[in-house]
Amino acid sequence: MKKIIAVSGFVLTLSCLPASSWASGDTNTVGGVDFFTQQQQLAAAIQANTSRSFNLVDGVMWYMMMARPSDRGLQFKTPTVSTAVSGTSFEDDSLGGLGGWEVGGELGLDVDIYDGLIAGLVYQHSFRDATGSFATGERRDSDGISFYLAKRFFDIFNTGLAYNFASSEHRLTGGTTANLDSDGHGFAGFAGISDRKVFWSKSTKWNWATTTSFAYVRDDYSVSSNTDTDTGRFTWGGNLGYDVTKYFTLSGAFNYHNFVIMDSFNGIPGRDDDYWTLGPRLQFYPLDNVTVSLDFESMQGYADYSSYTLRLGASVVF
Repeated sequence: MKKIIAVSGFVLTLSCLPASSWASGDTNTVGGVDFFTQQQQLAAAIQANTSRSFNLVDGVMWYMMMARPSDRGLQFKTPTVSTAVSGTSFEDDSLGGLGGWEVGGELGLDVDIYDGLIAGLVYQHSFRDATGSFATGERRDSDGISFYLAKRFFDIFNTGLAYNFASSEHRLTGGTTANLDSDGHGFAGFAGISDRKVFWSKSTKWNWATTTSFAYVRDDYSVSSNTDTDTGRFTWGGNLGYDVTKYFTLSGAFNYHNFVIMDSFNGIPGRDDDYWTLGPRLQFYPLDNVTVSLDFESMQGYADYSSYTLRLGASVVF
């Protein structure tokens, strides 16, 4: 038989034994399955490091770093169209954790509107499929859009601001059943420096950048008007690249992320508050106005969780 149990506005369907099995006096166990662990499975499905809102922020940061200097004056100049597809494999080894894969795509457009002030937008879509303990399955279908402004000063300082919105149809089925549909609103800002000068070489083939950013997201869950979470994340990162030829640049990137605001979900706090990502990037320039990039990124350091992402992208400057 099945029991329906409401938890903080969410509905769990727990496969269990007949009612007589409840007579043991162990109120945390249903049919031999620990109920608190199934609450943890809900929390694992929406943990902050897998948030589509923050994935959108990470993608937008790359576009904002492409701010270009230009002539003064109101203008509609150097429009750039960018697109990318990505695939991620992830594994959560925690009790109640979910593992599987996620695929996504994005389309971006930005333009120089005044003296190198870049205005742009990015649209992302992703689909996630996972399985976990208690024969639980997860499916998440997400759409997100971001509007941003970016500016480079004195040919070394990079700054940017963005507003982000992400909407997800997110369900758990099987041993743990839940409607986790949500809308996330937030903003992000960053500041950093980048240059083509390095202390160990006079060559201009090197390029580097370092950036700090802060992103805030408020996720509202549709199953209950009182169910929402606030999350704030600080990020510091850097990358170093080298122009192997005029057609290829090889680089590596590192980012450290720390959640300085992280609401508990369903009474269970997040099991970790920081993680880091690391990976190489290959950029290819087949034409003067075309860039093709291939990135690999590994997420590590978050308790019991790891992921690996491959991303293929291209941009065209008109």
